[in-house]
Amino acid sequence: MLPGEEPGSLNRNAWETGLALALRDAFRSGDLFIPESKQHVAFWDLLLSDDRWEDSKADSFADLEQPQPTEVRPRLVDEFQDGNRRAGSRYGQDRFARVDQGRLKLRRDDKKKPPESRLQKMINASLPLVRVEQLLMDVDRSTRFTQSFLPVQQHRSRPEEFYKSLLAAIISQATNLGVVSMSASVTGVTLDMLRYVLHYYIREETLNDANAAIVNAHHALPLSAIHGDGQTSSSDGQRFKIRAASLLASYYPRYFGYYDKGISLYTHVSDQFAVFSTRAISCGPREALYVLDGLLDNNTILRLREHTTDTDGYTEIVFALCYLLGTTSCRGSRTSRASNSIDHRGPRLKERSLLY
Repeated sequence: MLPGEEPGSLNRNAWETGLALALRDAFRSGDLFIPESKQHVAFWDLLLSDDRWEDSKADSFADLEQPQPTEVRPRLVDEFQDGNRRAGSRYGQDRFARVDQGRLKLRRDDKKKPPESRLQKMINASLPLVRVEQLLMDVDRSTRFTQSFLPVQQHRSRPEEFYKSLLAAIISQATNLGVVSMSASVTGVTLDMLRYVLHYYIREETLNDANAAIVNAHHALPLSAIHGDGQTSSSDGQRFKIRAASLLASYYPRYFGYYDKGISLYTHVSDQFAVFSTRAISCGPREALYVLDGLLDNNTILRLREHTTDTDGYTEIVFALCYLLGTTSCRGSRTSRASNSIDHRGPRLKERSLLY
């Protein structure tokens, strides 16, 4: 009884709601059914009684092309013996496997290391070891990716020793070395400087812009066209064990057992071997939920038309969404930089398709 109602009065809305919920639960459990209905049928109509099974048993085996129960075991034995004979006859001609005293033996050819050619020696001599910080500086001279790291206020003023602190902070996160160990390894860079750069300059949007600058420069290289034209991409996830507390971490017994948690890094790679999207996701849900994110958030000059995934990245809904998006052209806010420098109106989604 609701407040303000007289004792013994009936609230019609509450009564109808309760009746609807009770009918729903009864339909789901099979306690209530509708005659001649294909969905809400009686529970026992879904099962074959003994009499109905005896009447339809012969036709069922014929329709399913299955042997009679009394013929199953002899047929399986005959199939096993036949397969065993065929395998035994082939092992005599196989250089990889053989049967020795009833046990399968696998052999492996010894791979001899080919002699180092004169050309290979010349190439190795001309490629000295390169330190990772020197490599980053060389890449920055060609791509200017460090200019993408701006604070939230978007001002271009830089603190003292910013360039060195930025490279050290990137290396500390990329190599999982940490800012404490990195501050002890680089002269002139303190722990507070690294934390300041990580807090104000290295964010998701700045990392995406820096990565886009590298991908755009990589796309313009002549060697990149050898691998592909930048119109095909693929995506897949890599799982890593994680010890720190994280909202994305989840149990994944297949790889980490029942006591350790892990996360997935879902990456989108073009046919030119350029990673244009990376996202940290949970191991629990299907990877198909994040396929369209990497394609729609593409802020590079790559004109992607085809995308491939594995089984975990495929659902009919993803395929349908790509088809529905095919009638529009995409020009997101993050493509403005590429649009200013190159006459590029964004990837046309109607030319994209998911190939599996």
